[in-house]
Amino acid sequence: MPRLFKQTFVDPSFHLWKANHLVVHLAVHAASQIDIMAEVVAKHQGQPLGQYKKSLCSRRPALQVMCDIHDNHKHGAVTRYIELRTATKGQRPEEVLLRGHFFGKWNFGSPMTAYRALRFLADDGTSHDLSKLLIVAHSAWDDELNELGI
Repeated sequence: MPRLFKQTFVDPSFHLWKANHLVVHLAVHAASQIDIMAEVVAKHQGQPLGQYKKSLCSRRPALQVMCDIHDNHKHGAVTRYIELRTATKGQRPEEVLLRGHFFGKWNFGSPMTAYRALRFLADDGTSHDLSKLLIVAHSAWDDELNELGI
């Protein structure tokens, strides 16, 4: 059941976002499906969701951020399980303009290249590059399912 859920919902939402990586609603949808996966696995394992998610997110921190994105989008400010959260103020991903050097595009003394990205701002002020987090969180589920033998 968890593998089927991943193939039917998580993977398609992730790949659709990846092909349209600056579309905020697709990023939130992918994060939400990645988070919902925890409930599917907990039920499959016969574990209470809270207990499973606490263990899961302590081992795979990117999945905690996916949970926070999903819950902040769904509920706005979050007041439950505060000790586990990276974000509680209702924040959502936003598009930002960043600058960086890219392999094959940089010469000594040249200015950095501007590029657009989605970021998620945590309560402590940490700015997360959502693309990197989604990729890590998506692959974390492959690792988790393999370790569980599912």
